[in-house]
Amino acid sequence: MVISGVILYMFADWQGVTVSLDSIPWQSWASILYLVLFGSLIGFGCYLYALQHLSTEEVSVYAYINPIVAVFTGGILFGETIDILMIAGSLLTILGVYLVNKSVRDL
Repeated sequence: MVISGVILYMFADWQGVTVSLDSIPWQSWASILYLVLFGSLIGFGCYLYALQHLSTEEVSVYAYINPIVAVFTGGILFGETIDILMIAGSLLTILGVYLVNKSVRDL
């Protein structure tokens, strides 16, 4: 990610569309710090911990269920709009996770 960030910054600078780091508000820096800590470091640490203590099939569910939890948490805590397509997609994803895990357990 760091290498990609450097390459993207160089490309943006070449295009002349960069923003001075001094002009970025502290709220944006706080958001970035939050995403680095919780979205990357703590999240990845929890994922590695789960891989050490759970089966791979159980841990794989995380990748599919986590976005659903995030969408509904945003709806509950921040009043974000949740439409019928989001609900249908969530139910379809949960059904898919159930069917895959059921077939793995039946083997």
